[in-house]
Amino acid sequence: MSKKFLLIHSRSYGVFSNFLSALQYLYLSKVEDRIPIMVWNIKWFRQKDLYNGSLSKVWEYYFEPVSKYSVDDIKEEDDVKQVRKYKEHGVADEPKGCWDYTIHPPNNCLYNPSQESRDFVHSLISEYVKIKQPISDKINNFYEDNIKDKKVLGVHIRAVWDAKGGQRPNVPIDRYIKYIKKYLAKGKYNKVYLATDCKPVFEKIKKLFGEKVIYYNCQRSSTFPVTSGRQHSKKKIRPGALIGEEAIIESVLLSKCDHLLIGMSNLSASALYFNPKITYKIIMVTK
Repeated sequence: MSKKFLLIHSRSYGVFSNFLSALQYLYLSKVEDRIPIMVWNIKWFRQKDLYNGSLSKVWEYYFEPVSKYSVDDIKEEDDVKQVRKYKEHGVADEPKGCWDYTIHPPNNCLYNPSQESRDFVHSLISEYVKIKQPISDKINNFYEDNIKDKKVLGVHIRAVWDAKGGQRPNVPIDRYIKYIKKYLAKGKYNKVYLATDCKPVFEKIKKLFGEKVIYYNCQRSSTFPVTSGRQHSKKKIRPGALIGEEAIIESVLLSKCDHLLIGMSNLSASALYFNPKITYKIIMVTK
């Protein structure tokens, strides 16, 4: 008997750009009654050796398979649909505007999603996404040691790469500092969980707030975008699977804080979906 499959491909973007796209298509597989198979082949993360029990299947570096089938199980008579880009229009039965693809990246995914949309996307995560045990153990251990029983303000500062080969925050760092000081002064939070891959930003925040800052020990850079692996103008070095793992750990840890201070980023947006009840403030670029 033939089967209906949906092959969900990746694109050459970061782990959470692909993650949000995959969630949309996982929902489409449900709507169209197709068996989903993740075909992630993100070049920045792909490795030749095993990673968390997976060889070359990038989705399975980080997450359990979304179905019991793989590409090898597909037969000639099967009905196979393949997808890789964001849909320009929504999927039936989802909250209105949940995937607003009139611009890229989608507004509703990254900026001020409705509670209905957050609950909807969270339900997809709960149904389809199970983080690999070695990664979830790292998350749980860090949480127990550093976040549990504390009042933690989560701060994610995304860096952008400029033409001169340096990194800077996508919002002026002083704006984040102003709000961190404001929140700490009120006494509601006694720790700041700082997530950033920008080394100068990391060092400045840590110097200013000292022992109040907690952080996951991950790769940071002042000269190249960590997730793309660009080391300098003439050479690219793939960072490997660890970069994707660290991004996932940072996003989930952010979701376990008490309140978030974030910019426009797929990583921090995903934290709002991992925990649809967490409160947050988005620091925007202003003229």
